[in-house]
Amino acid sequence: MAFKNIGEVVLKGERMQVVQGWYVGKRIAYQIICSNGEPFMKVTVNLPDAEYKLHKGEFCVKTWSENEPYVADLLRSGLFVDTGKRVPSGFCEASVWKLADRPPVRAKEVIIRGDSATRQVWINGKLLDPKRSQKIFNHSPDGFNWGYGGSGPAQLALAILLELVDKSTAVSWHQDFKFGFVARLPQGEHFEAKIPDAWASRIQMAREARPA
Repeated sequence: MAFKNIGEVVLKGERMQVVQGWYVGKRIAYQIICSNGEPFMKVTVNLPDAEYKLHKGEFCVKTWSENEPYVADLLRSGLFVDTGKRVPSGFCEASVWKLADRPPVRAKEVIIRGDSATRQVWINGKLLDPKRSQKIFNHSPDGFNWGYGGSGPAQLALAILLELVDKSTAVSWHQDFKFGFVARLPQGEHFEAKIPDAWASRIQMAREARPA
């Protein structure tokens, strides 16, 4: 089964990857993978014969037994939303979750992390995919970079803003955001940073002014 990395969570004090795959019948499956590549836990449970039929994007979560201690941390990660629906599974009930649409925190609380070895970047634990921003402006076919004023940092600046503001604003601001934030990150090094206060305030004002 091919898995797609969709973000990260901190469990037992360790950063772990959340990966998505599929059960037979195209039902969504999620697993947690340790930093050493070993599986830590299966988040989902496959209930093909359940009376409740999952809507698009929904999946059943095993919230009992060995998974129970980690349910709250998974929800606090901001990656998942509990729909409140429940599906019987033997003597237990599976919770029906879906992926969160956007980081739920204020702009000043957004944490951005980059891995210099892979040039992957996470925003509040969600792995950024360069393809989304490349469809708008393909500054860098090779993906993200940081620490200077070139094409890779421009791609990253646009990708970050697309997660936080509307498309038009992201396009308009991303070159200034590149020089004001991305270009100032440590070149060729891992980083974990918050958005500078001036930019966080500007982003937050744009988000609050956006129509509901």
